[in-house]
Amino acid sequence: MSHRAPPFSALRTLEAAARLRSYTAAAAELQVTHSAVSQAIRRLEDDLGIKLFYRRGSFMEPAPSSLLLARAYHEAAQHLSRSLIDVAGRNAPDNLVISAPPGFARTWLAPRLPSLAAAFPGLNCDLRTSRDLATLDGDGVDLAIRFGVGPWPPARLEQLFSLTAFPVASPTFAAAHSLRTPSDVAHAPLIEQADMPWSLWFDAAGIEAPKNAGRATFDDEQMALEMAAAGQGLALAYAEAAAPYLAEGRLVRASDITAVSHRNAWMLWREENPKLRLIRNFSWWIRGELNGPADRAETAA
Repeated sequence: MSHRAPPFSALRTLEAAARLRSYTAAAAELQVTHSAVSQAIRRLEDDLGIKLFYRRGSFMEPAPSSLLLARAYHEAAQHLSRSLIDVAGRNAPDNLVISAPPGFARTWLAPRLPSLAAAFPGLNCDLRTSRDLATLDGDGVDLAIRFGVGPWPPARLEQLFSLTAFPVASPTFAAAHSLRTPSDVAHAPLIEQADMPWSLWFDAAGIEAPKNAGRATFDDEQMALEMAAAGQGLALAYAEAAAPYLAEGRLVRASDITAVSHRNAWMLWREENPKLRLIRNFSWWIRGELNGPADRAETAA
């Protein structure tokens, strides 16, 4: 047996084959031929003097030694990835990559980024909109803002606020419809948003949600708000998302009843991120934007 370290590429091939239990699937994932995978495993077996895989019908069963090497490769690859991110972070300018839900990013966060730049000159903010949960490990995202209850990946969590919602409509729609009671709301055209069902608000109002088969449904909060602003019906909106529309007069509240969602807004990041200083600065800033100067001063202290 040779005591030189096996090629890293061969261990990568072994890890894929052990995880997928198939040379063919490993070849497809690695974008190489089946023969290349087979030869790489055979060279490893010759070099180590042990059997690494056994054929079991259409599957390749990894031996215990193969699983041990696959796990060691995976851990080493993660460590190397974090080291590369660390090196890049130490040599890159102050660039913070933030992932946020599309609606919140467009209506609340993006318009406030000039305030962040004024608070921290030289900080470059790369805002990415996505509903998918960032892994914060190898995807280039430093900080994620997410709405929900979890589960979350291994990360540091910080709750930003509880999600509350109320009905909104265009001024002309509100004037044309009598919306004095929850029952009036139940009989009006409703715009449904996938992440904020009307049943939540009707529960808070103490009445049964209507069975409205003709209700328009959207998976994008801003689209639902735009439809409401166009006079197409009532939308149930997060308070933070509705705020700019209310300030501009494009929407008005259609009821004083507010529903509290079981979902919350969270910030997620990894403690080992080399940009921890930037993340803490962003946390201080966004809390000030959400809660006002008093909270910002207290956080800064």
